[in-house]
Amino acid sequence: MSVRPDSCYQSRDTKSQDTLTRHEAQHESSERMSLALFIELNRRLWGVVLPTILSGLVLVGVETVSLIAVGQLNDTYAIAGVGLSIIFTNFVSLSPLTGLNSTISVLVAIAYGRCDY
Repeated sequence: MSVRPDSCYQSRDTKSQDTLTRHEAQHESSERMSLALFIELNRRLWGVVLPTILSGLVLVGVETVSLIAVGQLNDTYAIAGVGLSIIFTNFVSLSPLTGLNSTISVLVAIAYGRCDY
């Protein structure tokens, strides 16, 4: 049975320290890259989400202003007519368009995932 000199153990420790240092550097580098990627993805996401949020707020604002304007007339039939027209508009046009928009979003995501431009 041979006895290994201490230098073998020291070189192994030095190698493991070098490997550990490289691993720590790679981990730190990947953390910086993941943070940069997170910031970039958030910027892109808000570029898409913000117009959608604003359009929804504008739509609700138009409905509210319509009801306020007609409410100034003190005519219950006019207020009921505006309320029913808002319900009809939401049911006939906005619901199907929202469904189509959701469908298109899924299909585009699938096509993008397949790199089928």
